[in-house]
Amino acid sequence: MVWKVAVFLSVALGIGAVPIDDPEDGGKHWVVIVAGSNGWYNYRHQTISTMKVMQFQGMKRKASSPVPLPPVTHLDLTPSPDVPLTIMKRKLMNTNDLEESRQLTEEIQRHLDARHLIEKSVRKIVSLLAASEAEVEQLLSERAPLTGHSCYPEALLHFRTHCFNWHSPTYEYALRHLYVLVNLCEKPYPLHRIKLSMDHVCLGHY
Repeated sequence: MVWKVAVFLSVALGIGAVPIDDPEDGGKHWVVIVAGSNGWYNYRHQTISTMKVMQFQGMKRKASSPVPLPPVTHLDLTPSPDVPLTIMKRKLMNTNDLEESRQLTEEIQRHLDARHLIEKSVRKIVSLLAASEAEVEQLLSERAPLTGHSCYPEALLHFRTHCFNWHSPTYEYALRHLYVLVNLCEKPYPLHRIKLSMDHVCLGHY
């Protein structure tokens, strides 16, 4: 039965699979003879080292073409400063508890009030420095590259400690307005004037 299977494989695969008598130990072993060989005694000439890589690895398949993917048209991503408010809004949508709804509504309103205060305060800080309303709008909208590395860190620290500490979830929205400090430093306005404007606007926020 084994012999029949070996013959079938040799025909189907184009190789020779035959039992041989090993002259060294007299046992019977199965060996694979590469097609074209004259038998076991020629097997030493049919080792893997003399086979072509294509024979050993199999025929190389043609690489498949990449599948085109549709462009992403909607990113359901929330900017970091908006995360606390987004979480509260989702909680409010999912709750059926009246007391929890009331608390969430009040907390959301506090966050919205804080946003309005931050936006209003940043505009006032800029208005105290700018020479015209057009310059105010420019400073609030443009994104200047940072080169004033001595000014910006000082202005940043002063804004956090004297105006809005964004480490508090209530004032995390202030992170969205730090680019304005870059614009002020790059104008450039003197650092002491920037700090004085912050003190004038933000005094009493805490």
